Amino acid sequence: MSIFPQQGLQGCRRSARLLWLSVGLAVSLPALASDHRTRHSIDIARQPLSTALMALAQQTGLQISVESQLLLNLNAPAVQGELSAEQALAKLLKGSQLEWIYIGDDALMVQRATRPRTDPVRLGNTKVPGELSLPQGETRVDRATIEAMPAGNGDITSLLRSHPNVQFDDAQLSSKTPGEIGPANISINGAQFYQNAFLVDGINMNNDIDPAEYRVQLLDAVPGRSQGLALDTDLLENITVLDSNVPAAYGGFNGGVIDAQTRAPTQALHGKFSVQTTRSAWTQYHVDESEEQRMENSALPTSSPSSTRSPFVARCRAT
Repeated sequence: MSIFPQQGLQGCRRSARLLWLSVGLAVSLPALASDHRTRHSIDIARQPLSTALMALAQQTGLQISVESQLLLNLNAPAVQGELSAEQALAKLLKGSQLEWIYIGDDALMVQRATRPRTDPVRLGNTKVPGELSLPQGETRVDRATIEAMPAGNGDITSLLRSHPNVQFDDAQLSSKTPGEIGPANISINGAQFYQNAFLVDGINMNNDIDPAEYRVQLLDAVPGRSQGLALDTDLLENITVLDSNVPAAYGGFNGGVIDAQTRAPTQALHGKFSVQTTRSAWTQYHVDESEEQRMENSALPTSSPSSTRSPFVARCRAT
């Protein structure tokens, strides 16, 4: 129904006619056919769109509902011939910026078109998420996944625990070394942990001096890990793991490839502070009597239950 402004007697008469159209078009007419593809003998002269729609409803048996204000100052062209109800209605509404939707088997409603169907749609800056089809043997951990996963020690290998072809060194899970924060050694497809290639932005960061030696109590040894850098995952955009079908662009390994890409800077400056801590006082040990004295007096890194791990990280970077 329309709301009529105070337009004098002539305006009230015109509004009254439009109100009658809005009500009259909704009156049930005999349904001649439920199939809207059925052709009818259409004979509608050029006239205002309001009366043309009434004529179409009478000739096809359709129930047509429309807001009277939408039809103001609109004229319909002449339509004649053997046409279906939809074809005739399309001709009547051509150029009117109106469209119709079905609200029943033989009932439809005419409404303002939300947008011309043929107009191009201009989009602003839109981020469309999607996943590329990666080759077999390649797995990628994107930035969204990195943020959603538990940080762990905050290093690269902590993000690979869900990978089926990556095996972790059980020594990192030992209850004797709760204060250890070094990256875990990993094996890909059963190869030695020091036979992987760790890359950061395409640059190799393998520890090639002695990656398998980790006896800190020896003065003539250089303790090390397979990774030369314990890179913070907050600095990474994505991590790609290649465990098979590795391209020829990579070399210097027998196991697999872990290729990390760092985040690109932006104009905005952001900061982040984080802290992790764990203490041996929070852990209760049950040690065999024969091992108690050895464990309490141990100075080895592989058997040091008395420890505190409190890495504090402060970063200020453009993200």
